[in-house]
Amino acid sequence: MPVKKSKFAIFANGFGKPICSVEINILKSGVVHMKRQAVDTREIWKLMEDYYNSVYNADVDSLRDMFHEKAVMIGSSGNMLMSGTPEPLFREIASEPSSASMGAECGAAYVELKIHGNSAEARTYANGYYGSSTVEDYFEMVKEDGRWKIICKIINAVD
Repeated sequence: MPVKKSKFAIFANGFGKPICSVEINILKSGVVHMKRQAVDTREIWKLMEDYYNSVYNADVDSLRDMFHEKAVMIGSSGNMLMSGTPEPLFREIASEPSSASMGAECGAAYVELKIHGNSAEARTYANGYYGSSTVEDYFEMVKEDGRWKIICKIINAVD
């Protein structure tokens, strides 16, 4: 199956120097064949794209809809450890001007996807959505009633 290779540079600190580059393979069809079963990855990548677009536009209602009702968030930034529901994220996003309204330059690199039946995990790097730092996000997702939802989000500040 034809594959498109893409390179992403991850920028931090607003200095215009990449802190790292990531090369990923993108299937042109968006379909991965696993154990004789075709798994369509487009729905999952669309969820990731919608997540970052909603964060960029501070669209908390859309974000709430993407998370499973029993979702949890875990992460660290510096010496701070976060653990609990995504509600603090929603409140923080709602309380600040959107990245879009400030003309912020944001980007996300989708670097890994694993699918296990009705569960999936994705790893991304994002820059500019949460201030000037680069974060590594892990998303655990479940497919319920034909729709993928985020059940767990792990966030780690890279810088």
